[in-house]
Amino acid sequence: MQGDEPQGSAPRGIILIVEDNELNLKLLKDILDFQGYSTVVTDLGAAAFDLARQHHPDLILLDIQLPDVSGIEVARRLKADEQTRAIPIIAVTAFAMPGDRTTVLDSGCDDYISKPFNIREFLALVGRYTETPAGADS
Repeated sequence: MQGDEPQGSAPRGIILIVEDNELNLKLLKDILDFQGYSTVVTDLGAAAFDLARQHHPDLILLDIQLPDVSGIEVARRLKADEQTRAIPIIAVTAFAMPGDRTTVLDSGCDDYISKPFNIREFLALVGRYTETPAGADS
């Protein structure tokens, strides 16, 4: 992590985080906030639909195991909706069995990263979808 973002600088993009584990949510939010992204968070899959329509995020980070609706169902619904289908979705999940990746990607997720993840790899993946690679000079 390079350094603090200048006060008043424009955010690098808006990222919707859908994660029900408080520690994981805090980690994701802190990493992204530090890198200059604006974050919107929820711990419920059902809320992701309204938040995605309201905030038009540049990227959605989606846990697969949620308390109300599975992340797979959330991804399917988001990709079926005209207002949200173009938003890239990265599954951030502990499901790391060989068939899990295929199931997650088939649901409409654009990419997949398993927990625990390497922060540099995570930021590179986020940067690929927000077109602002971490550490890139402007």
